[in-house]
Amino acid sequence: MASPLPAEPGPAPRRPNPSYSSLPELSKPFVIDPANRSYRHQYSNVYFVRLVELRPIVEKRAEERWKAVRGKPPLLPRILNLQRSQLCYIVGTVYLDMPLKPNVLEDMARDHWIVPPAPRPEFFSAQDAVHLEDESGRVRLVGDVIKRERDREGGGLVTGLIMAVLGMETSSGDFEVVDLCFAGLPELYKAPGDVNGTGHGKVKGKGKGKGKAEGMDVDEAPLSGQDKTWVALVSGLSVGAQEAPADLKTQLLVEWLTGESGGPSRTRGSRLQDQLEGARVARLILAGNSLTMPVRGTDDKQPKRFNTSNKTLYPSHPTKTLSLVLSDILSSALPINLIPGPSDPAGATLPQQPLPSVMFGGPKVKGLECMTNPAWLEVGERRSEHVSEHHLSQALVHGKGETLNRDSFFGTGGQTIDDVYKYLPSNARLSMARRTLEWRHIAPTAPDTLWMYPFPDADPFILRQRPDVYFIGNQPEFETALVGDADAPTRIILLPSFAKTGQVALLCLETLECKTVEFEVPTWVGEANGHGVGGMKEEGDVKME
Repeated sequence: MASPLPAEPGPAPRRPNPSYSSLPELSKPFVIDPANRSYRHQYSNVYFVRLVELRPIVEKRAEERWKAVRGKPPLLPRILNLQRSQLCYIVGTVYLDMPLKPNVLEDMARDHWIVPPAPRPEFFSAQDAVHLEDESGRVRLVGDVIKRERDREGGGLVTGLIMAVLGMETSSGDFEVVDLCFAGLPELYKAPGDVNGTGHGKVKGKGKGKGKAEGMDVDEAPLSGQDKTWVALVSGLSVGAQEAPADLKTQLLVEWLTGESGGPSRTRGSRLQDQLEGARVARLILAGNSLTMPVRGTDDKQPKRFNTSNKTLYPSHPTKTLSLVLSDILSSALPINLIPGPSDPAGATLPQQPLPSVMFGGPKVKGLECMTNPAWLEVGERRSEHVSEHHLSQALVHGKGETLNRDSFFGTGGQTIDDVYKYLPSNARLSMARRTLEWRHIAPTAPDTLWMYPFPDADPFILRQRPDVYFIGNQPEFETALVGDADAPTRIILLPSFAKTGQVALLCLETLECKTVEFEVPTWVGEANGHGVGGMKEEGDVKME
C-alpha cells in the first residue's frame, strides 16, 4: 500500500474577510430606473448643471490664486461683460473647435456620399481653437499661455471642462490668457460617522515605536507579506476569444486565486508561496471587457429568407465560459465585483448599467455583485502616515505609521480616458487620469464625443469626493501613481488588457502599495515552427514585479 504524500510545511492558507460596502449614496446617481428612462431630453441640461455646480468651486480657487495680482482683477459674472484692455478673469465651459473631429451635421449636408474614412485615433491638430463659453456667450482664448497648456506633455484641454482664465480682451475680440485655473483635487471621501475623518479612529507613530489610541499605548510594527490584505484588479479578460492563449491565461488566474497554482517545475516552497499569495486576496474587481466582442461568422452574415432560421447570430459559449470562471472563483470564498466595459453587453452609453445577474446563475450565486460603469465601492481598512510627499511612497510600502481608514474605490471601464486621449497631443494616460481628478470631472468630453444618457437635471460624472483608489480599465499598459496630500493620497491605477498582457494589479488595503502579477502562456510548438497548433512546452509561470 502506498504511503500518503507528506504534508507541506507552513501555515494553511486563510483568506481575509474585510468589511465591504457598495456605497449606495455615491453609486445611486449612476443607476437609471428603467421605468423612467427617456431620451427626449436635451444634452444642454447636462452642460448647464455642470457649469452651475462647478463654477463656485472654480471661482473660489481662482480668487485665492489671483488675489495677489497687481490691480486686483475682478471676476466678471458673464462673458458678455468683457471690456477691452481690462484685466479680469472669467469662468466658463471649454469648447475646442477641432477640424478633425467628426461632425454629423456636415455629413448630413453633403450632396455626394462616398465611403467614410476609417475612424481617427485622435482629433488633435495644430489648427484647433480653444473657446470659453457660459450661458451668455462665447469668446476665443488666445496667447502663449493657452497654447503651451494645450500642447505641453501632461497638460492639455478638452471640451466640457470648467476652468477660469485670467487676461484681457484684445482689439480683435479674443481673450488673451495670462493664467488659468481648474477646480483642483476634491476632498478625500469620508464615510458617514467617521471619527476625525477616519473609519476607526487614529493611531500615529513610526516603525516599531509607540503611538496612542484612545489613551492606550500600542506597539506598531511593519506588516509582513502574510499579514497584508490585497484586492485584485483585472481588466479585459475577453472570455470567449478565438485565441486559445487568452482563455488559458484566465484559467491560470483562476488556479492562482483558488490556491491551485504550481506545477512540476515549481519547488515545494514556491508552490506554497503561490498558494499563500493567492489566499491573501480578499476581493476581485473585474474592470470591464470580461466578455470578448462577438464575431459573426460567414454564414451568419448571409440574409435569412423569410426569417425562418432559429440559429442565433452570435455564439453563447463566451457567457457560459465566463459563468464557469466566476463560479470557480466564488467557490474559494472570494467575492467579485463585475463592472461592464465597451465590449460587454451593457449598452453603449454611459453610465453602463449592471450586467444581468441571470447571465451568471441569478440570485443563487452568492458573492457576485454586478455594478454600473462607473462604480463606487469600499473595502477594508488602510494604514497611512503624515509624511512628506518625497517619502510617501516608501512609507506606504513599508507600512510605517498607522491611521486606520476604510478604503474607497472608484473606477471605470476605460471609455472616459480613451475619449480624453483623442483631444490631447501626448500618450501620457496616467497624466490624463490625474487631470480628471484636477478637473473634478471624470468624463468632460461627454456628451460631445462620448455617448452618455441625457440626464435632465444632473451630471453624475462630477467628482465631488476623491477616492482612495482610482482605477481605469482597458488601457494600453499598467501604470500607477500617488497623487494628493501626504496624509490623504489617492492611488491611480491604469489596468491593461489581461488577455493581451496577462497582468493583474494587486492593491494592499493597509498601505496602498500596488504591484502586478503576470501570467504567461508559452508559445504553441506548432505556432513557433509555423506549422499550426501543437503541444505546449510547459505550464505557465507566475511572475511578480
